[in-house]
Amino acid sequence: MKIIKTTLYALLFIDMFFLVKYFINFGSRMNVLWNVIFLIGIILSFTVLGKSKREQDEALLSMGVLTLSLSSIGGYIFNFYLTHSFG
Repeated sequence: MKIIKTTLYALLFIDMFFLVKYFINFGSRMNVLWNVIFLIGIILSFTVLGKSKREQDEALLSMGVLTLSLSSIGGYIFNFYLTHSFG
């Protein structure tokens, strides 16, 4: 469980870095690799939420990663839509 917790912390910081970068450089093009990282965060969060019934801190951490991953992928899709709709 130590590896999963460390991975969740890493994904949390990556998602926070993306959101800060997204809000600072709104018009910049983004790499497709971000989507893979967000999907890994979402999948890992769901598996940890499904397995951890007694570990409250892991459940809260996975909820944070899940929330940030979903908001990051939403921001990515919004930027993609604006870029391709308005040129």
